[in-house]
Amino acid sequence: MSERRGGPGLLGRWRAYRDQVVRIATTARGVHTAITGTPAAAGAGARLLWVSDVHDNPLAADLVVSLVADADVDAVLDTGDLTDHGLGAEHRLAAWVGRLGVPYVWVRGNHDSRATQAYLSRLPGVTVLDDGAITEVAGLRIAGTGDPEFTPWRRAGTGSPARLARLASAFDEADATLAAAVRSSVERGEPVHVVAVHRRPLGDRLHGEVPLVLDGHAHRRRVAVHRGTLRLTQGSTGGAGVRGVEADPPVPLCATVLRFDARGALVEADEVTAGGLGERWVRVQRRSVGELRQAARR
Repeated sequence: MSERRGGPGLLGRWRAYRDQVVRIATTARGVHTAITGTPAAAGAGARLLWVSDVHDNPLAADLVVSLVADADVDAVLDTGDLTDHGLGAEHRLAAWVGRLGVPYVWVRGNHDSRATQAYLSRLPGVTVLDDGAITEVAGLRIAGTGDPEFTPWRRAGTGSPARLARLASAFDEADATLAAAVRSSVERGEPVHVVAVHRRPLGDRLHGEVPLVLDGHAHRRRVAVHRGTLRLTQGSTGGAGVRGVEADPPVPLCATVLRFDARGALVEADEVTAGGLGERWVRVQRRSVGELRQAARR
């Protein structure tokens, strides 16, 4: 039996969720005071809006557009899974990243295809980081690499023992390439301030060698410190996409404004969280780098 328009079930819930676009975007503008009202640390340098795991959710685009304007960021950094299946039909849902008016730095997630990567690389203002590529925005050097696994229709990190062995080898090779690129940059006198990957074990080789590694994939925020390196995991900016609509309670939308000093060291993070399906709230929590490190020890 076909579902009645706006009725119960996933389709009705998604339509109700989509109706929140204006409300959430408007509420997001309300965080302007919370983000800008507290003085930033002295000698502030670059300001990045960090997003991850958009998963085709149009609400994420509305939230990002609002935050780019309100937080006066220098660039957006995306740690992957912009799409769900990496299909050409999804590219129109990703076109907004080329219209933000600020640089958009992106690494491939396990739900993003190579075709999606090629599409994004052609959009204005978008920089794709793969195979240890390094870019500079507002004096901040960012290195990154794409996820070696593409799992558009199944859970990542699953399969036969032979497949898992091949996958482990692919991750090891990608991580080695990333580490070699960062070390080469450091040897040239060009330190890397941020390493962006979609998930571990990518970036593990650089623990103790870089100050900050950012990743996503888990759909919830995490904080860890490994040999002095601060490792932050982002929640899902897209509220886990369709999965978030099905969830009870709904998965919130997460984004973070990262503030750095003039030397490229992280100073503080404004963690923005917006309510999911049926929830009309946005909150901002500011945490200093010291508070983040303290949280990792709990």
